[in-house]
Amino acid sequence: MLEVSNYDDDETLDSLRHWWDDNGRFVIGGVVLGVAGLVGWQQWGAWQTRTAEEASRLFTAMSASAEARRRNEAGQLAQTLVDEFGRTPYADQAGLLMARLHMDANDPRAAAASLREVIGRTRDQELRAIAALRLARVLHHDGDLDGALAALEEARGEAFSARAAEIRGDILVARGDFAAARAAYQRALDAPDRGLIDRTLVRIKRDDLPVQAGRGES
Repeated sequence: MLEVSNYDDDETLDSLRHWWDDNGRFVIGGVVLGVAGLVGWQQWGAWQTRTAEEASRLFTAMSASAEARRRNEAGQLAQTLVDEFGRTPYADQAGLLMARLHMDANDPRAAAASLREVIGRTRDQELRAIAALRLARVLHHDGDLDGALAALEEARGEAFSARAAEIRGDILVARGDFAAARAAYQRALDAPDRGLIDRTLVRIKRDDLPVQAGRGES
């Protein structure tokens, strides 16, 4: 039995040696690649952390400039965020903040430009809808009613249906299309997200429309 056992052990060792000769370099290569991949992933994670921290620092500085109404300075910081950290959420938030700053300075065209940049750049569907709703209001304010209606097409999703319908109603009132405006206000009041609008105000806007506007409605 002992001799058989030794023979089996020797055969096993020979098999292992042959296997290692044939495959050892691939095992070593796999280990090296695995370690390199782990190191690379850790470095990627560290880079992402540094990027987020730097973008956050710039956005904080830009917010402070905006709060102080230093529009040019805020604009320069916002542009740096877009140029260097355009794939981070901070760049999109900077665009929304700049649009508000432009409107506070009575510069609707600059505000519209900032919002269009956000819509074209962001990968966040909800943020795109928010920017589109604000763009529609800005264009309405600036008298571009067709552009305002077109902007609403980017505000998709049930979470924005009430607000989009109310804004559509406001634009249609400005166009003198009171029947369509009444229908839009009613859609806002019936929307799943109607809790996000001032329903009392929307009812007032609907009910203050000329009486003749509702006669042709079914």
